[in-house]
Amino acid sequence: MRISPAFYLALLLALLAIPACTSMQETTGERELGASATARIPEAEAVLEGLEPSVTVVGEPGWSLEERMAHYNVRAVSIAVIEDYEIVWAEAFGLANAEENIPATTETLFQAGSISKPVAAAAVLAAAQEGKLDLDAPINSILTSWTLPENEFTAESDVTPRHLLSHTAGATVHGFAGYAIDADVPTTVQVLQGRPPANSPPVLVDFVPGSRHRYSGGGSTVMQLAMSDLVGLPYPELMVKQVLGPIGMTNSTYEQPLPQGKLLQAAVGYKTNGSPVWGKRHTYPEMAAAGLWTTATDLARFLIDMQRALRGDEGTLLRQETVEEMITPVLGSSGLGFFQVDWGGGPYFSHGGADEGFQAFFVASPEGGRGLVMMANSDNFNGLALEIRHAVTRAFDWPGVPTEPILASEVTAEELDALAGRYLVWEDRLIEMTRQGDRLMSRGLLSDDYTWWIPTAEGTFITQNNGAEFQFERDEAGAVTGYFRVDEQERRVRPRLPGDFESYVSLLDAERTDDAIARLRADGIDEVALNQLGYMLLDDRPEQAIAIFQLVVELHPGSANASDSLGEAYLSIGDTVAAVESFRLVAEKLKADSSIPEEQKPSYETRARTMLGRHGRG
Repeated sequence: MRISPAFYLALLLALLAIPACTSMQETTGERELGASATARIPEAEAVLEGLEPSVTVVGEPGWSLEERMAHYNVRAVSIAVIEDYEIVWAEAFGLANAEENIPATTETLFQAGSISKPVAAAAVLAAAQEGKLDLDAPINSILTSWTLPENEFTAESDVTPRHLLSHTAGATVHGFAGYAIDADVPTTVQVLQGRPPANSPPVLVDFVPGSRHRYSGGGSTVMQLAMSDLVGLPYPELMVKQVLGPIGMTNSTYEQPLPQGKLLQAAVGYKTNGSPVWGKRHTYPEMAAAGLWTTATDLARFLIDMQRALRGDEGTLLRQETVEEMITPVLGSSGLGFFQVDWGGGPYFSHGGADEGFQAFFVASPEGGRGLVMMANSDNFNGLALEIRHAVTRAFDWPGVPTEPILASEVTAEELDALAGRYLVWEDRLIEMTRQGDRLMSRGLLSDDYTWWIPTAEGTFITQNNGAEFQFERDEAGAVTGYFRVDEQERRVRPRLPGDFESYVSLLDAERTDDAIARLRADGIDEVALNQLGYMLLDDRPEQAIAIFQLVVELHPGSANASDSLGEAYLSIGDTVAAVESFRLVAEKLKADSSIPEEQKPSYETRARTMLGRHGRG
């Protein structure tokens, strides 16, 4: 099992810094647009042929969406653009189901992941507007079917809906892994209690509510149950009545799992390597946190309703002052459902989301009625989403957002060759710089991550993937010894490594797996770091990942987590016999394994039982 959290908001954080697509023809007239699609406008054409990295260079063309979908192995993308409080462009590309060759349309349902939270927050705020709920009341005064455990932290300050919506409640459990098609699905109360068949630990409070910010899907699930208790309706029905229906989000639902009729509209989720999620998609009983099925156009309708409320229009779901409260940060960048991001043109409100096999992102302006929604059925959408965002902001001329292309200075081949070599970025992260024609490129060892280094007139280089500026350091003889980031307050030099330097990273990168394992064994790297290394290798280098996990089992024979991870690695190459044996050992080791907290053991037990049952040895 991955020790680091599997659920994330990488797409949102990125802001702060497939085979050919069957539905991507040259003109709108050559493809059948869904009912909610719009005609292809000139700005859209510019986006589709003008995807670009964070930094653009004068004279360099962009990429087409088709090229970048193939590059990132993303099966389907759905896009909706808002201009002047209207959807001016909505279109879907690629395959909702690659195995059955089913194209995506604007009515294809995608899992929204954490974007479920701001839509769910709107229901809470609507209830508060109507006087049915006090945002500052103790949550336990609203809950009737379960009680949030009280302790020394809640004794100092009650947990309130305001805390839960702003991620300041001190609630545990960052996010949720979901449940495969053959897994038992827990009730909401079982999820909150961390009781089987839940695969996540119990939701507790472990710091004083209101004292700091920490993202918590567990807190959103507490709010989900409180709303159902308050209104007296199942959560999906409540959300249709409170938000989805009034706004006109007719292709959206919180039903988990999806009913049979809606499965025909639903995309299949795909992993980073392009393989489908087991059973096509996961079920998320944590509906407010991760359970929304929707379309890019429905999410755009939601954003427009929020924007119109901010403008002071009548007939919106929420009043102006309510939405202003939603987008205003409480602590950090988190408001009551939305995150605030600042670009050159001013603040925007935003959220990202990721479920197994799906990623999504939206951003909207509080003034002027601009916005962008992107959804994909892939775990590898982050980079592509960022490139689409750059292209949209430039094509639609969003104020202050697009950066001007930079003019690359001329550097001789000899000068670039002098910079080539390997550099130590962190203890276990190395990059290799090489000259490619008249350009300098860096590649991260053990990854496909690469970026071009653009030379400037000041003698520095700007990395094209994120716009960071670096300068090379030289010794008295003029030889390059390392490089550093120009804007760092304390200079941290990334040293250039000697040509004969070897580490487990460089050994693995060179496919010298046995030598790398020997080095790792000698270096005494701890279990957590080895486990993370194994998962980093699993998608692209499964055989090496298996070797790493085997080493973890060897070094930590009593670890249930080590056997769990090895079982997952065996499954990735189709060795179900070895996988079954590993998951059987998980069950044997679990009781005596003191490294796993007691509250997390049920999730390991559930996973092992599911895997054994799935592969015929239950």
